[in-house]
Amino acid sequence: MSLFVCAAAAHNTSHPRIFRNYRTRVNPSFDCMLWEAACATTATPDLFIPIVIGDMNIGETFVTGELRWNNPTDELTKEGAHVFKGHHISCIINIGSGHYGHISLSHGLASLFRRIALDCERVADDMERRFGKTPEVFWRLNVKQGLQDLTVDLSNLDALVSHTRSYLQGTRTTRSMDAILRDLVLRPERIPVDGISRVAGAILEVFRRKLCPTPTQHFTGRQSELKKLEACFSSRHERTSCRVGVLYGIGGGGKSQMGLEFVRRCQNRFTDVFFVDASDKFILENDLKTIAIGVSDQPTAEDALYLLRTTREERLFLDNADDPSLDLRPYIL
Repeated sequence: MSLFVCAAAAHNTSHPRIFRNYRTRVNPSFDCMLWEAACATTATPDLFIPIVIGDMNIGETFVTGELRWNNPTDELTKEGAHVFKGHHISCIINIGSGHYGHISLSHGLASLFRRIALDCERVADDMERRFGKTPEVFWRLNVKQGLQDLTVDLSNLDALVSHTRSYLQGTRTTRSMDAILRDLVLRPERIPVDGISRVAGAILEVFRRKLCPTPTQHFTGRQSELKKLEACFSSRHERTSCRVGVLYGIGGGGKSQMGLEFVRRCQNRFTDVFFVDASDKFILENDLKTIAIGVSDQPTAEDALYLLRTTREERLFLDNADDPSLDLRPYIL
């Protein structure tokens, strides 16, 4: 099992210092003992003294990383991208130590700065947004109420247990735990590790390109055909199946406008629908590349198709597919 913990150099907290039980050429840390790493990551200034770790008479003083990396999930994604290339992510489980409460000046300036430094929710919210297009990848488990004002004291252990058990008995938490246990057993391959720090962010930011235009304001009729399209893409169908709806007819008959009207009517059913010109292969693949901008230095149509296939509710709108010699099966199946 590969493990790492975060600490901070007492004299320079610009970047976290990561202590690992595995070797890496990317920002390697001191080869220290397990107890030294544990002391470094828990060396909270008002509770424990800093620890000096080093080798060959050269060392550094370390304190806990909680003042900047109290939630190190972002560091986890970076570490995975550097170290575990070729593997896939099943899920990321982020376990909090209780919601810290609202950050406000009402607690005083010193308390405000401390709460900002220790805040874990900003990173958790960022992860929710980053993985929003790939459900069941990021899981956040954190007691919402009851732990805000508890101090680090054994006398509070009873209250800590009570609030935690209450949180675990909630319906939403129970469902999350069931899904997490399923993933830990089945290990589904959802996101490639070597692209996790880029692809996850790109899923949120890049999937805004080449979206469908709005249909004409004067669209009318075609109710029978629209109902057939709605039935084709109904949520009653198996989610894992690839659903394809084909509108065919003579040129100028209103196929594009009918497809755009269907997208408008069902806009709440899909997160995004991407408009791709399929009049020839070059234009088609160039439009697909725009979906994957930011995923790689040289995005390809395959990058876009992979992202679309690993998310649940995105659709491609292939327009102007008039060339019978252009095989569209690789782009829709």
